[in-house]
Amino acid sequence: MSRPIVEIPERCYTPGQAAQLLGVNVFTLRTWARVGKIASVKTPGGHRRIPQWVIDQMLGKQTRRASRLRVAIYARVSTKKQAEMGNLVRQKDRLFEYAISKEYDVVASFSEVASGVNEKRRELGKLITLIFDRKIDLVIVEYRDRLARFGYDYLERTFGAFDVRVEVLEAEKKEHTEELADDLLAIISSFAARLYGARDGNAVKKMAEDLLAGQLHRLAESARSTRKPILEENR
Repeated sequence: MSRPIVEIPERCYTPGQAAQLLGVNVFTLRTWARVGKIASVKTPGGHRRIPQWVIDQMLGKQTRRASRLRVAIYARVSTKKQAEMGNLVRQKDRLFEYAISKEYDVVASFSEVASGVNEKRRELGKLITLIFDRKIDLVIVEYRDRLARFGYDYLERTFGAFDVRVEVLEAEKKEHTEELADDLLAIISSFAARLYGARDGNAVKKMAEDLLAGQLHRLAESARSTRKPILEENR
């Protein structure tokens, strides 16, 4: 049976030549052609060839990708309860959606459950390492305090020294009482441990927890008592 006559474009490359032009492995390129990721033609002898226009298109995509900002996403919540409620996942989703809308190239994503005053956050450490290695151009966070409750400006200036910007989605954040209390306890625990040692520091932390619990209870009772007359007026 004779092979069908296929019109070959004016300029074509062998898989090896095309792979070299695109900077990929020849086996990768053949896989792309086989699964239809890139277009190819076959000679009357059955040999695969890659047209010039395909090379131009692929190089154009690579150029556009290279010109896009390399972005890292950082998401954080302070408590396990917040994570279990899905706050951390939703936060990451919002950051990804924002990055996609801006046509950023997301090269890394970090998320963790940790206090905003914790200086030893593992995922934040990984992010900083990427910055020091100059592997990203931009960091995206939902609020400033996701990076740090205190000392945000120092972090931003340090990142800037490596030509990395921080982009914040929301300018202001309604403070969550439980989250603020958690961060305050982290500060008290840190200072108490340094001043009195680990054992006495834990005792100080327990006292602070009891005090904060009492204050939060009184605040809740005050809010309920204030709300009750308003509800009665609206009946």
